[in-house]
Amino acid sequence: MFYLSSKLRFNSLLAVIVVCLLTPNLSQSEARNAKYRPTEFNRLKLAIIKLSDTESLYSSMDRWQRYSEKLLHSLAGDDLIAFSGVNPVVNIVFEHKPNAFAEYPNKLIISNELINLTTSRDEYAFVLAHELAHFVLKHHSHARTKMLSYSNPSEAFQTYLNDELAADRLALNIMKSSGFKQSAAVSILKKLADYRSGDTTPRLASIYPTLAIRIHKLEDQLSNGQRAFLQ
Repeated sequence: MFYLSSKLRFNSLLAVIVVCLLTPNLSQSEARNAKYRPTEFNRLKLAIIKLSDTESLYSSMDRWQRYSEKLLHSLAGDDLIAFSGVNPVVNIVFEHKPNAFAEYPNKLIISNELINLTTSRDEYAFVLAHELAHFVLKHHSHARTKMLSYSNPSEAFQTYLNDELAADRLALNIMKSSGFKQSAAVSILKKLADYRSGDTTPRLASIYPTLAIRIHKLEDQLSNGQRAFLQ
């Protein structure tokens, strides 16, 4: 009788040990699932890359538009009008080159090819923050630059460059205050600089010399900010 009781107790204990070994800790399991769970950004990226027809193209762009507007609120808060002076309307357009610009009075235009270049939520946030900064700084009307380009190309270029640098500086501050990685600003601009639409076409950096200047200035700003943080 003692032998049978001991054997039963041993088997019960063994069963408990096996169950404990085979059952993962809930918090660890949840952590692993969270690690491999695709983010909303990655799901949308997958959707826009796997376009098969016109209907899916417009459906994907519509989802990106809603996602972009949600991200704008993450950057600037609930009241976009109070922050930027306008209520930006995001338009995702199909274009075979990376492009984004702020258009008077309140349109924010982003091409699908620029979205394809981004590889993180933070990179895309910089694209939005940069264009939002143009609204805040009232750069979104290009009439002055267009007029200058006819009479003084050099002055027009400098005006354009100054606007881009000012928008970059403000975008970096917006990202910092809203918890996005500022380093993503440099990484997406470097991708733009290296971009070419085909093997025989030049890199964008050779067509738009402002890209190299912007990258250099952003790296300086990030470096100075890091030094100030460490002091």
